[in-house]
Amino acid sequence: MVTEKLQLFSFSTCPYLQSIIINLKEKQQPFDVTYIDLINKPDFTNMQIPIGRVPILKVGTELLFESSAINEYIEDISTKKLRPEDPTQCAHTRAWIVFIQDTLISLYKILVAPNEAEYTEYLENLSTQLITLDRAASTPYFIGKNMSLVDIEIAPLLYRVQLIKDIKGPNLLVNAKKLQQLSNNLLNKKNILESVPDSFNKDFIGKIKDFDSHLSKITHI
Repeated sequence: MVTEKLQLFSFSTCPYLQSIIINLKEKQQPFDVTYIDLINKPDFTNMQIPIGRVPILKVGTELLFESSAINEYIEDISTKKLRPEDPTQCAHTRAWIVFIQDTLISLYKILVAPNEAEYTEYLENLSTQLITLDRAASTPYFIGKNMSLVDIEIAPLLYRVQLIKDIKGPNLLVNAKKLQQLSNNLLNKKNILESVPDSFNKDFIGKIKDFDSHLSKITHI
């Protein structure tokens, strides 16, 4: 385990940041988070990181980017492992992480869809992806009895799905029974509940309002 405190930089509602924080908390690795304004990012994010991507992990003088790469780095420096030992299972894990990140992009599209037609199109695509995840999922965790890197990646997705339901948006897991159980298991974990700032719900809802999207007009916000 790295003894120095790691430094994270991203915006408060970033799902990829949340997955990294969950990982660090699971491994009891000390870290600090700096929430930044995407409009006025620190200069180093533009000078040293391709197209200014966040989240960023600062390790000493090194800057790491891309959440999957950061989570793999955290895995490599930690004694507690969330990556399966079996190479085939490990490859499946990496593949599902990519699929989950694509699903997060689909979720973002329904948040910003400006009209009902686009919203419906994106919603159908997202629903198909969630059904695919449901078919692949196990319980109590995605690949079985032990928590893995897939769970730290899917937890931010399920967290946002639940919040959308809470504000009277669509119940995106209505046809995904295993994901419902997985959501119940993950979203009750202390390390996941504490992986977002206290202002998260307010910030997330505020972003939906700012988008002035179709979803903002059909929800109770």
